[in-house]
Amino acid sequence: MTIPAGFAGAPSGVARAWIAHERELRRWLRARLREPADADDLMQALFIKALRQGQRFCDIHNARAWRFEVARNLLADTLRVARETVELPETLVAEDAEPDTVDALTACLPRLTQGFPWVLRGWLRPKRRYAVLCRGTALRPATSHPRHRMMNPMNLAQKLSLRRFFVGLLLGGLSLLAQAVEVAFERVADNVYAYIGDLEGRTYDNEGLNANLGLVVTPAGAVLIDSGPTYEVAKKIEAAARAVTPQPIRWVINTGGQDHRWLGNGYFKDKGAEILAHQDAQADMKTRAAEHMDGLRRVLKERLDGTVPTLPTRWLTEPDTRLELGGTVIELKHRGGGHTPGDTLVWLPQTRVLFGGDVVYVDRILGLHEVSRSKTWLASFEVIDQLKPAVIVPGHGRVTDLATAQRDTRDLLIALRAHMKKAVDDGVDMSAAVKSFDARPYRHLKHADVWLPQLANRTYLEVERE
Repeated sequence: MTIPAGFAGAPSGVARAWIAHERELRRWLRARLREPADADDLMQALFIKALRQGQRFCDIHNARAWRFEVARNLLADTLRVARETVELPETLVAEDAEPDTVDALTACLPRLTQGFPWVLRGWLRPKRRYAVLCRGTALRPATSHPRHRMMNPMNLAQKLSLRRFFVGLLLGGLSLLAQAVEVAFERVADNVYAYIGDLEGRTYDNEGLNANLGLVVTPAGAVLIDSGPTYEVAKKIEAAARAVTPQPIRWVINTGGQDHRWLGNGYFKDKGAEILAHQDAQADMKTRAAEHMDGLRRVLKERLDGTVPTLPTRWLTEPDTRLELGGTVIELKHRGGGHTPGDTLVWLPQTRVLFGGDVVYVDRILGLHEVSRSKTWLASFEVIDQLKPAVIVPGHGRVTDLATAQRDTRDLLIALRAHMKKAVDDGVDMSAAVKSFDARPYRHLKHADVWLPQLANRTYLEVERE
């Protein structure tokens, strides 16, 4: 059985827009209608309208605004004074078949998934549209033969019920699609690639992979920068690497001690890869491994199965380590960590690309934990200032430049330390110091409102200990 070409990849267009705004729309409609079922009916009607837009939906610049405009129109029609209606006779001749909305949808969603649209299309073909679904029910299947189009047509209620079934089937498929992370490496420079992870926290949907990864391809093999949070995600990482190069992954570099940097090590160790990290990460990995596993188990459930914390096979001891594989030079630079004790920069001097690991955050506010040290973090960032990389792949956020990395990470740490040191020196208590910190330059960073008070709190305690 062959799946038609053009269905591979992640959901896009209608699928992404629906997943992004479904809950908001449903709450909006339920607040304006007495019966939740009426809101659900309008949601189904709205989704069908989106499907029927076909390719035109892909060209809508603001899908959310379009959906709410259509929803308002549907709601207005629903709330109008009800007019007298007449029951449709059972012998009413069926109208000409509507265009196959699934076929139209595939023009807009060629990458919806590898099998789902093909399966759904098979179920919706005219000769099979109702027959299988009606088995064992009170519904009477309609025949597709022209001579029998008037025989045993379903009444309106039955048609609406079946339509709801199909919409539910499609929405259920989209929900499943939203629950699996897909790994794909993007080219950064010649033979250098990056995967850009989710900016949110660890979720079942992103499978704990809310961090960036790197891949360096050489004639003698590939080098992976960070192994991901689970054994299953590590499989996806290897598959994504194979889509880029046939070279096997020879080395895996763990840039720090956070779970998404090293808990996929077991998979690559089984494949024969050498796994490297700085020795300052060793105690942190051992101490927090159980904590990482417990936290991920609560979020990922069965998706953590097969994951066993596996330490690196080679510990680096120097502040600077120069490696070479297939003519490609890789320099590892460690200055006492920052976000975690083992944080290490990966510098590719031939392409002037830097993988910052958790030393660099952009787009999203950085994180400080009990093991974090803002003082050594800034020492690590000084190396970046000196190298002046052309391209930076941060640990979190989009591929960026030096100025953006300085603004979103370095400058925030400098500001926090300066403010809290003055507060400690002046005898200002921690609560007042936290409240008086000027966070306005950093409000553009995701999660800033939630996490900045914690950052200020931890920095105060750290400076006080110093």
